Amino acid sequence: MSYNTLEDLAAAARGIPCPTDRALRPAYRVAQNELHIQYKAMCLEKFGLTDHPKAEAVWELAWEEGHSEGYHRVADWVQTLAELMVIEGETP
Repeated sequence: MSYNTLEDLAAAARGIPCPTDRALRPAYRVAQNELHIQYKAMCLEKFGLTDHPKAEAVWELAWEEGHSEGYHRVADWVQTLAELMVIEGETP
């Protein structure tokens, strides 16, 4: 499925309930991982970091600091870090 905004994708990720049946959990994890990969790509693109050499480091730090509060906090962290990179003279 294709999502137009980060908010749509985050809502989709929240909307997938973890199955109680253990046999269904691998498919659940695959679906969650696909959404995570899409979210990362969209987030980095939104803030101009897609091809930046530090994009992976920015994502890892943003994920570590924000994911426990939700995808929106991860995006906030990516935006903040991208802005700091511009201040330091690195064009995202």
